[in-house]
Amino acid sequence: MPAAIRIENLQFRWKPTLPIILNIEFLEFETGETIFIKGPSGSGKTTLLNLIGGVLEPFKGKLEVLGQNFIGMSHRERDKIRGDNMGFIFQQFNLMPYLTVLENIMLPIEFSAQRRKRLNDMNISSIDEAKRLLGHLMMKVEEVISKPVTELSVGQQQRVAVARALIAQPSLIIADEPTSALDADARESFIKTLFQECKSVGSTLVFVSHDSQLGKYFDRQIDLTQINTAYRPVSL
Repeated sequence: MPAAIRIENLQFRWKPTLPIILNIEFLEFETGETIFIKGPSGSGKTTLLNLIGGVLEPFKGKLEVLGQNFIGMSHRERDKIRGDNMGFIFQQFNLMPYLTVLENIMLPIEFSAQRRKRLNDMNISSIDEAKRLLGHLMMKVEEVISKPVTELSVGQQQRVAVARALIAQPSLIIADEPTSALDADARESFIKTLFQECKSVGSTLVFVSHDSQLGKYFDRQIDLTQINTAYRPVSL
C-alpha cells in the first residue's frame, strides 16, 4: 500500500525574495497512521499542514498526498483532491454561523460529488450519517441538529467541526490545534473518539499541537524543530 503522504527535499517560502521557512529532507506517513506533530510557534506546523492540504504550493521538492503528486498541480486540481478526500479540523472550528448544525456538517457533501457517491455506494443517507457521527461524538442529536451553531457551547461546536471533517469517510484528516479550548479530560475523550472514527474507515490522521502531552496517544510523534532545517528559534 502506498504511503498516505511522502515528502522529499520540500522547501517553502512566501515569496522568491523571502527566506525559506520550511525545509524538510524526508518525511513519510503510512496509510491509516495517526501522527502527532509538535513544535513551538514559528516552527512551521501550520505551514506544513497547508502544504499537505494543497492550500499552499511548495517552492521546490517532492510532495505526494494520497498517491497524487502536488508539485506542478494547479490550484483547482489540488482543491478537488482536498474536497473529495480530506477533512479539516481547525483551532477556531471555521463553522458557518448562519447555518444549522446539520447544514454545517453537510457542507463537504454539497461540494463533492465523490463524497456523495461514497455514501450512496454504502446505501447511507447523508442525514443519517450526520446523525450517526453526532451520536458517536456524544451529542444529543435531535436536540441540537436543527440549531444554529451559534447557540452551541464551545465544546459542542468543536464536535460539529469534527463531524463535518469526518462525513463521508475522507482518506486523510488534518487537525490543527483542535483541542486548545478543552480541559484535560475533554481532550482525552475527544482524541479517543477521533481515533475510533479514523480507525473505523482507515483514515490517516495528521494532528498538530503545541501540547506535547497529547503525543502519547498517537502511533508516532514528530518534533518539527528536528526535521525542519530552516527553523530558527526566536531569541528573547
